[in-house]
Parts: sequence; structure tokens; C-alpha cells
Amino acid sequence: MNFGRFGFKNSRVKATVFSFCLVVLMLVEMSTNGHAQSTDSFRKRFLEFKARADQGDAVAQINLGICYATGRGVDKDDQEALKWIRKAAEQNHAGAQNNLGICCANGEGVKTEPVEAYSWYTLAARTNEGAAKNREVLAKAMSPQQLADAEKRIKELRAIIDEKRGLPR
Repeated sequence: MNFGRFGFKNSRVKATVFSFCLVVLMLVEMSTNGHAQSTDSFRKRFLEFKARADQGDAVAQINLGICYATGRGVDKDDQEALKWIRKAAEQNHAGAQNNLGICCANGEGVKTEPVEAYSWYTLAARTNEGAAKNREVLAKAMSPQQLADAEKRIKELRAIIDEKRGLPR
């Protein structure tokens, strides 16, 4: 999975998304005192993320997904990366929703799915400016039917998220 390849012509959108991903990767890669972690440290952090992710912690889930995507502390595995990023996205984590949109827009770990990408970008856009810009760029390349399909999918995803959060429908 290559989070650095976005497929967007708009360099501002690329820069925003790249900056977000870089910050997340730096959080995974840096120890509390600011020095790069050793392989043992990466493995230790991976195991910590895994334990918390298994308990439903959305931040740990996206970090675990990034560990799998980058091969830090574990063998690189795009499918596991997507699984954990999706779990965080379904818990309403805007960063995970944006990253899932990027994967769907660019066919990273999944087939290229503009409707799904637009839907995840829309959910993330409420608090993530990069996702709003990604959605805007993608919308220009979508047909009216795809946009209508995306609106339906957004409702489905909101229902999934609300259900996982225990909210009434």
C-alpha cells in the first residue's frame, strides 16, 4: 500500500493528504523522546497497538493498520492494513475515513471505487480539511449517477457507524 501515490492533479490536495499521512507515520515511527525506534521498539509498539485495537480502540486500529501498511513491527500486509483502517473508519475516526477514501480512489489494496472513496471522504470531511478537498477533486471526475450512488452509500455507512457506536437510527 503506497499512501504517497494519490493520483490527484491538484498539488494542494496531494500536499494536504501527504502531510496528514506523514504526521501519522511519524507518530508510529518516533519514540516519546523523539529518536527513531529500533526494530524491537517497532515490534513492541505493534503489540501495544494490537492489544488496544483488539479491544476496539480506534486510534490503535488506525496505527495498527499503518504498521501493516508500512511493515513496521510486523510483515507488510495490505489486506490487514485495510481491515484495521476500515475498523477505525467505522468507528468514526476521520483520519481513517480519509485514508480509506484514498485507498478506494487509487485502488490501493482494493479495486478503484470512486463511489466508495467519495463516501468515505464525505464522512471524514466534517473534521478533516484534506478529506473535503479530496472529495471535491474526486467529484469533478464522477458522473451524476455515481454521485447519486455515493449519497446512498453515505447513508449506509452512517447507519453502520451509528450502530457500532450504539446510537439510535
